[in-house]
Amino acid sequence: MTATTAERIQQAKVHYDYRQVTYVWQNPVLDKDWDGTPAGEQVELCFAHDPKRKQYTATIRLVWWQPNDRGFTVTMYAPFDGVTYPSSRFHNEPVARYGEKSFENFQFETLALIADLDLATSETVLSRLLKKVLSF
Repeated sequence: MTATTAERIQQAKVHYDYRQVTYVWQNPVLDKDWDGTPAGEQVELCFAHDPKRKQYTATIRLVWWQPNDRGFTVTMYAPFDGVTYPSSRFHNEPVARYGEKSFENFQFETLALIADLDLATSETVLSRLLKKVLSF
């Protein structure tokens, strides 16, 4: 049985940083070649506050990851290579200033939109990466 998008959102590793929250899904299969060593695909869904543009943003991107023998993960991403590493800032909301509650509401609203997205008919970067997450 295949997991739904809502179920996969619940299974994500969540990292909290200063005014930023990142959901991470890693493909356990290391089938990519990164400078002669195996790497896997990782999809990151990032919610952030952009103080210069006075908005909350939601970005999804594909990166490659490698486990490290010291217990941490190394990732690789090329911001201008949309073929190998697709990325999309797919949702934003203007705000006068950062607020913890409004930032949480932005995350919940965006996650609800993602969970309700019809992946069968949509062909955006967001839908392609969500399909990839469902295949992990």
